[in-house]
Amino acid sequence: MVTQHKYPQGELSQQLNEIREQRQLVRKRRYSRSRLDRYRAEIEALAEQGASWQEIALWLRQYKRTKVDRTTVGRRLKVWRALTPPDDTPYLE
Repeated sequence: MVTQHKYPQGELSQQLNEIREQRQLVRKRRYSRSRLDRYRAEIEALAEQGASWQEIALWLRQYKRTKVDRTTVGRRLKVWRALTPPDDTPYLE
């Protein structure tokens, strides 16, 4: 025989919301430094000129002695775009 506990729904909902808020704070992503950060201006300029992630990775390897995968370039570009507000004008000219 299963015993059913009767809890006030409002109280459980409030407790669940508190737990979800706490978890959200713990899960908050933090920005970490990347070795690509020092080449951000050049990488963004190449991307604006239409270079693919693979071409940027090859450029980094050939001219900057930095070996990264193309997906690393793509992920870093995505992070940089998320950090830069859309109404900002690019600092490259």
